[in-house]
Amino acid sequence: MFYLKEYLADAMRINSPVYKNLIFGNTGADMDSVVGSILMCYLYYKKTGVHYTPVTQCTRVEIHLRFEILGHLDTFDISEEFLKQNMVFMEDFQGRETEVFAGVETVGMIDFNNLTKELACLSDKIHYIIDHHADHNKYLETIKEKSIMMCGSATTLVI
Repeated sequence: MFYLKEYLADAMRINSPVYKNLIFGNTGADMDSVVGSILMCYLYYKKTGVHYTPVTQCTRVEIHLRFEILGHLDTFDISEEFLKQNMVFMEDFQGRETEVFAGVETVGMIDFNNLTKELACLSDKIHYIIDHHADHNKYLETIKEKSIMMCGSATTLVI
């Protein structure tokens, strides 16, 4: 799992300062969404050779309150500070989505399959969806791969 940590650091370096390839977790920023976005980034890197950076839809301060996520990731030597430096958080884009995401080429979504209105500027860049909720049948013109199955967690579908 140490390679996963190296991968995240490389992906952030490649996707900064202009974001190119991102995987978004849902707005709840729960375990399924945060851990799932990290694993989905690695999955699609292995499939495509493209470095994806995970996006969590909470702030860096709020991630501290998600102690179960931090505890789980810490067992893989991924600390809170490392996470804060190698993921994209809401304060990196909130209220400036169109400007911040202007250079994005590819977007994946995990644990949801319908963008919020704030993220609608990315709708023509959705290429990958992994979800365990009802399918909204969106992004049919741009989707390259979609896995939606009613099961306990979206991360299960990644694994």
